[in-house]
Amino acid sequence: MPLPAHLKTCQSEICNTLVASKDVDCMTDLSNAGVYSGKPLGFPPCTPQACMEILDHYGIDPCLIEIEITETTFVSSLDRMLSLVDVLHRTGFQVAMDDFGSGYSTFNMLKNIPVDVLKVDRLFFQDFVSDPRTRLILDVIFSLAGHLDLITVAEGVEQKEEADYLKEKGCSYIQGFYYFRPMPEAQFQSLMDAQSVD
Repeated sequence: MPLPAHLKTCQSEICNTLVASKDVDCMTDLSNAGVYSGKPLGFPPCTPQACMEILDHYGIDPCLIEIEITETTFVSSLDRMLSLVDVLHRTGFQVAMDDFGSGYSTFNMLKNIPVDVLKVDRLFFQDFVSDPRTRLILDVIFSLAGHLDLITVAEGVEQKEEADYLKEKGCSYIQGFYYFRPMPEAQFQSLMDAQSVD
């Protein structure tokens, strides 16, 4: 079944970026794209096969594409998600659990769902400085992720203290306004070119 038109356009833009710069991995969030039922937003479900049609057209290796699925989506349809993750892995995609900690996640979920990337929800950093319990929970999350060989991404980081803590804990990637706000592609490319020179 083909991708909806607006998602096909989005995927095509991602592939154009990859063709222009082969060393940049891309992430795409299909949690709200009918990926598991097709009914919530009223269009056909997105499938790994449909995504592969676009990648094949551009000659892109699927290992460069990380498929994000929110924790809430995993919880609401676990059996379907387990099957989908298996297909995505066999197709060659990387899979990330997005917004981990935003809903009703449990550590047992990480045992049952073989994702590659864990994206820690920004809610953890709203009271990071004032609530010591938040740090204790994050300690456990990053320790467990390390033992499970998961790539970790912290979302919504806005303060130096948060960034310093995450570096100390070995967080793989840090996202947030502390570093940069969203920017046009041309500005991003200029930034990357400047850093490569340095």
